[in-house]
Formats: sequence, C-alpha cells, structure tokens
Amino acid sequence: MRDHLEQAVEVLALEYTSMALNENGSFYPKETLYTRVAEDGNTAALRALEDHLASSEWALYRIRRVFPPARADSCKEQHGDSCRSPWPGCIDPDTGERTPRARSGTDPPAASRSPHAGTPPARGRRAGPSR
Repeated sequence: MRDHLEQAVEVLALEYTSMALNENGSFYPKETLYTRVAEDGNTAALRALEDHLASSEWALYRIRRVFPPARADSCKEQHGDSCRSPWPGCIDPDTGERTPRARSGTDPPAASRSPHAGTPPARGRRAGPSR
C-alpha cells in the first residue's frame, strides 16, 4: 500500500463508506483495513485518507417514509383485497394479533427487512472507522 498511495486511499475510502452504511461492513472479519494500515504505521495513507474525506462532498438525509414491498401471497389469500396491516405480517381478524407470514416467492428475504428503516441518523459526526 505504501507504493500505491492513490489505490490505498481509494480502498480505505470504500471501506469507510461501507462501514458508514453498515458497521459490520469492514473488509476483514475481525478488524478494519484502517486498523491494519494504522498498525503498519502508514501515516501517509492515513493523512491522504483524511484529506480525501475532508474534500469529499457528503450529506445526511432523514428518511421520513419507507414504503414496504407489496403484500405477500399468503396475506392476499387470507384477507382478499384488503388487510388492516399487511406488513410484516397480517392482523388475524379473529384474535387481533399479528400473524407470522408464510414464505412465498414474492416475499422479500428476512435479511432485507431492516429494523432501523426510517431511523434518523446521528447528527454532528461522520460514521466510519474509529481512529
């Protein structure tokens, strides 16, 4: 990485962005690339990364509304044309409790359902590798 400073900054910035979107998004399972570069003492790459981040344009957005995917086939079968609460499950008309969804070809995978959808981001600091 010392011989290829521009590529090092590009990859460090990519990991920074990945971790800003998902704290588990580092390139290594137990540590970050940033940590490896810092432990190696490559201060030139770290300074270049800081300069790159300082000169980059970025913004935080507050998501005010998230649209869920279309109703599941099982919901349509059970409730016909209308359902009081189609996502993430249905309301059982008899008990009033949310029912588990049956998996079908049109249901999104469980991993795509974020428990943080619509949560406003923290203000006043950038996310990314800790220094």
